[in-house]
Amino acid sequence: MEQSPVGVDMHTELELHEIIKQQFVADFPDLTCIREQPFPGKPLSGPKLTDRQRCDFVLLPAGSTSIADPEQVRRERAAVADTLFAGSSVEAVTHKGLADPSDCFWLEIKLARALITGERGVRPNPGWSKELIQLPISDVEKLAEDPLIERSALAILAFGPDERTVCHDLDIALTRALDRGVALRSPIIRGQPITDRIGNAWCSIAVWPVSQ
Repeated sequence: MEQSPVGVDMHTELELHEIIKQQFVADFPDLTCIREQPFPGKPLSGPKLTDRQRCDFVLLPAGSTSIADPEQVRRERAAVADTLFAGSSVEAVTHKGLADPSDCFWLEIKLARALITGERGVRPNPGWSKELIQLPISDVEKLAEDPLIERSALAILAFGPDERTVCHDLDIALTRALDRGVALRSPIIRGQPITDRIGNAWCSIAVWPVSQ
């Protein structure tokens, strides 16, 4: 990824998600990694099962390849409620061999860049504060409020000019989150220099475990 002519910091969030998934698969071959999984305990925002908020990544326990979907089970039970199959256990059939949402690890990932490039050349990112504070806080709240999620975290990939700047701003982001009463535990932060192509010479990855 670092060999890319545009730089690791210029990938879109979805592009980085795919790269991260490939790394998960390589590092944890016994686990299944699923992207864009619907939140299990969130109400529908529309009439369809696809009209649901989704989590960036879910890591399943060893031996599981898919996740039980409580909303789908509820709909299937309702569909057979007035039929000859009303006494059958749709839930048991649907959940057979599937991972319980509470046994999975749910992970939201956000990308923040201090410097960006566009038609006007390289410039400070006007959305830096939003990417580093507002959007991550929103994701943490979604994870913390889901009654069927017991293990989760938020990861921020923050790109900036140097270690001091990035770590300082990550500290501010954490303070703002805690001031709002967001359910976070102490973060795990790792960083390293990256090839400087537009001014972002440092990348820190901050993982914030969520208190359920």
